[in-house]
Amino acid sequence: MRKPSSDAMESVVQTLCERIGTPRALSVWLCYKYNQEALLELPLPDIAVGTSGSFHEDYFITEYLQKYKGLKLSHDPAQRALSRWMASEESCRKVNSSFRDPLLRSFTDRAHRALFGAQRKIAAVLGNLCLPIVFSDCKWGPGATFDLKRELATPDKKMTEVISVTAKAMPYLRAILEADPHWAACLLGVLPEGPYSLLSSNFNIVRGSRFLTVPKNAKTDRCIAAEPTGNSFLQQGVHSYMRRRLRRFGVDLDEQSINQERAREGTLTGWLHLI
Repeated sequence: MRKPSSDAMESVVQTLCERIGTPRALSVWLCYKYNQEALLELPLPDIAVGTSGSFHEDYFITEYLQKYKGLKLSHDPAQRALSRWMASEESCRKVNSSFRDPLLRSFTDRAHRALFGAQRKIAAVLGNLCLPIVFSDCKWGPGATFDLKRELATPDKKMTEVISVTAKAMPYLRAILEADPHWAACLLGVLPEGPYSLLSSNFNIVRGSRFLTVPKNAKTDRCIAAEPTGNSFLQQGVHSYMRRRLRRFGVDLDEQSINQERAREGTLTGWLHLI
C-alpha cells in the first residue's frame, strides 16, 4: 500500500481534529503542524475529566499518530530502545547484586522476612522439576530463532538443519533427540536402528540469544531476543509446566474472566475503587 503524501496526511489529521473539536484535538493538531516530536510526549487524557464520549475521542486522537512512520523525528527509535534496555539491565544487575552479596544488602528485618516468604511461596508453586513432563510438552513456536529469520523459521527447517543451542541446554536437547528416532532421522537422513548418539556437528553451540529490535511505535522500538533454536524448543516445555503448576494454586493464565469483569466494572463505576 502506498504511503499517503505529507499533504494528504496533514489534511486527514486536520479534518479529524476539527471534527473532534476538543482542546486535546487542538493540541494534537498544533503539534502535528509545528512540532511532531511533541506528539509522542502528550500524556493520556484524564478519564475523570469530561464525559465518557469526550474521553474516548481524546484518547483516540492522542494515540492516532503514535505508530505513524511518517512523523518528523530527531531520534532513532531503535537506538532509543537499545539505550532504555541497557539502562534497565544495569538497574537489574545492581538489584541482583544487592540480593546476592551480603555486604551490599541494606534490608530491614521485615524486608528479609518478606523476601524469604516470597521464595518459599515460589518454591511451593513450582515444586520439583519433573523432566519427563517438561520434555513431553516441548514444541516449536512460530517465531524467529537465533539462526533462522521468521520467514524461514518453519518446523521442518528447525528439525532438519544444525540446531543452535547453548552449552547448558544441550544435554537436555540431546536427551530428547536421542529418544526420538524420527527426529534423528530428519537430521541424519536415515532412521536409526538400535542405540545411537548424535555427533557434536549436529549442534551449533552459541553463547545466548540474538538481540534485535522490532517496531513498537514512532517513539521507540521494542527489544526482543531471538532464542537459539534448541533453547526455544525446550522453553516451550518449561512454559507449559509452569502454567500447569500455577493452575494447581488457582492461577489460570488461560482464564481472562476476572480481568474482563474488572474491566466491565471499571467502565461502569470508575477505576479508583478497584485499585
